[in-house]
Amino acid sequence: MRAESKPKAMFLSSELHHLRHLLRRENRLRLALSAALLLVVLLLVTPRVPHSPSLHLFADMRTLLAGVPNTLNVLTTYPLLLFGIPGLVLCLFGGWFGISLRGETVAWAFYFAGNALAGFGSAYYHLKPDDDRIIWDRLPMMISSFSLLSLLVIERVNERLGLSCLFSLLALALVSIACERVFDDLRLCILLHLMPCITIPTMVYLLTPKYTFSRFWFLATGFYLLARFEGFADRKVYNANGYFISGHSLEHLCLSMVSFILTLMLSFRSIRIARCVLFNFGDSNSDNGGLMAGLGFYLGPPAGRTFFNRTTGRFCDGRLYIDFICEGLKINFLSHYLESSGANFEHGVNFAVAGAATVTTTIPFPLSTQVLQFLHFKNKTRELRPQGVGSLISEDEFKDAVYSFDMGQNDISKGFTANLTYQQVLETLPASVSRIKDAIITLALRKKENSTLDSVGCLADYNNAAMAFNALLDKMCQDLRSQYHNLTIVCTDMYAIKYDLFANPTTYGFEHPLMACCGHGGPPYNYVNLMTCGQPTATACPVGTRAVSWDGVHYTETANQIIASKILSARYSKPSIKLSCLCY
Repeated sequence: MRAESKPKAMFLSSELHHLRHLLRRENRLRLALSAALLLVVLLLVTPRVPHSPSLHLFADMRTLLAGVPNTLNVLTTYPLLLFGIPGLVLCLFGGWFGISLRGETVAWAFYFAGNALAGFGSAYYHLKPDDDRIIWDRLPMMISSFSLLSLLVIERVNERLGLSCLFSLLALALVSIACERVFDDLRLCILLHLMPCITIPTMVYLLTPKYTFSRFWFLATGFYLLARFEGFADRKVYNANGYFISGHSLEHLCLSMVSFILTLMLSFRSIRIARCVLFNFGDSNSDNGGLMAGLGFYLGPPAGRTFFNRTTGRFCDGRLYIDFICEGLKINFLSHYLESSGANFEHGVNFAVAGAATVTTTIPFPLSTQVLQFLHFKNKTRELRPQGVGSLISEDEFKDAVYSFDMGQNDISKGFTANLTYQQVLETLPASVSRIKDAIITLALRKKENSTLDSVGCLADYNNAAMAFNALLDKMCQDLRSQYHNLTIVCTDMYAIKYDLFANPTTYGFEHPLMACCGHGGPPYNYVNLMTCGQPTATACPVGTRAVSWDGVHYTETANQIIASKILSARYSKPSIKLSCLCY
């Protein structure tokens, strides 16, 4: 059995490789021209197909309910509306569906909108079937079919190619309607109806899926083909079941099942992964021991008291938000790049170091150094991988990993510490954002989770500068998305997430949000610059106290858990894509 199965696998692999080769950038124009030429040839060799009154004569045209003509043909269109409108809403708002590319959002929106329009339009047509009304049935159905076809291209081949395919096919659909209306010729319309019946099953079978629950595509494709068969064999189906329901009515129900199955798939699916890989770049908000390992900095008790029961180099009483992110993604805590013993890089690396900023002056591990460390790590992994050393990250996993950036706070704070005016600090922000952008381009990332700055107590100038920085960062993300179409960039508003903890503390059970748990001086802040947490004069609040701030600068484990849950929810992200969907 093994000897027989290998050639089949090799054959499929060869076919897939050939198909992907055809769809490379340099071959796409050739492929598009070939498809257009084939379409023209088919139109030329096929005799003209004029309208016929029989097109509107369906097998079951009974009036069964409240004087509604063609009752079953009308009523069976409404499930399309039932699934179409909720699907469209869930697709566009709330991040409920497992969608990781903007192009997928566009195509799914067209699909569900097409179904919703078909629910209205097809019912309107079947109330009085004639040449004038048929466009309201035919066009929405074509929108749905072409959206499904394009979705497979976006997901399994290339996002930009899939979007081009979508809008080209929609334009062809309009041309086919024009040919039908102006020239009384159904040839193009018939060809466009047949094309998805061939291409969709072919792509579902041949192209490697990107998501889990991909078997739903086979089930949906089966119902799609069954729908087309039922519509074609309208009268035969009606006769076969004793005149209970016609093939055309069953066609509507089968198309509704396609929508239902795909909605279920979107609700449950996630990215297909061999393992989730995460690389983190940042400062003390996500430093899990880098400063301690790199410079021998000792961060003693009471740090680490609530979870690890020992000091770990984290500026927190327990876990950081990056630790909770790892838990949410079901991977081990990241080991730090600078940690020499006990490191486990199976699921990624943490490069964040306390004090890091985008500027390079007086800082041991700025963003530029962290990027160089990553490049060294990647090159070293490439050297060791052929030797079979450990469970090393593969080239594809580097490409498909999530890259998280949380940096910029220290750029602003160092500016104010250097006695710069608010306006002078604002003038430094574009350069800081530019350095982050350069780091992203240097890493040639495919996916990035980028965090905006968070707030600091009641320091108005700092908070205003943070908001100005975030606006620049948002603009940078938009520029990168338009420039690099295969780059998935998610910008998470950390300012809004953390500000909510201070603005609405009682919602989360916090009583004194501005007061440090560990520090000196008592209310209202319990913070003195040279008597910070870890110093002999500092004291810590009792274990179990619900506080937002750990030491006046960093957050408690309780706050970090809330922050991580908000990040993972995608409610504060643009676009609203969950990290689990980015973690290939």
